[in-house]
Amino acid sequence: MGAESYDINKFNQVVIYWKNQVRARAKSNVVENAWKGKTGSFSRILGKKTEYKLEQHLEAKTRKDFGEINQVSFQFPRHGVFFHKGVGRGWEMINGKVIRTAKGIQKGIRVPVDWLNCEIDNSIEELADELAGIKADALINATRAKIK
Repeated sequence: MGAESYDINKFNQVVIYWKNQVRARAKSNVVENAWKGKTGSFSRILGKKTEYKLEQHLEAKTRKDFGEINQVSFQFPRHGVFFHKGVGRGWEMINGKVIRTAKGIQKGIRVPVDWLNCEIDNSIEELADELAGIKADALINATRAKIK
C-alpha cells in the first residue's frame, strides 16, 4: 500500500474520537448511578494502594504499532469492577444474583450497573464500519480498481 492510498491519521482520529466518546458516556453512567457506588469526594489508602472516585479516574489509552492504533484500553480503580457486578462489603454474586452474605443491618440493596461494557457494545459496530470503510477505500486506491 502506498502512502497516497492510506491515510493513517484519519484512521487514528476515528479511533481516538470513538475512545473519547465511550469514556465520556461511561463517566456519565457512573455519575448517573453514583448513589449505587462510591459517593462524595474521597481518597483512601488501602494497604499500599490508594482508592479514588471512579468517574475521576477513568482513563482511556491507545497503543500503536507502525503508527496505527491497534489497541484501546480503559483503566479505572478496581472498585469499578465491584460497581459493575453490584458486589462488595457483604454482598456477593451467587448464581447470577447479588445476595447479602454479611450479618448485621442491611442498608439498601445492591444492583449490578453496566456502566462501561454497554457503551462499548453500543458503539463498536459503528467503529468497525467506519474503519472498514477507511481500509476498503485504501485498498481500492492501492489497486486502482475501477468499475467499468
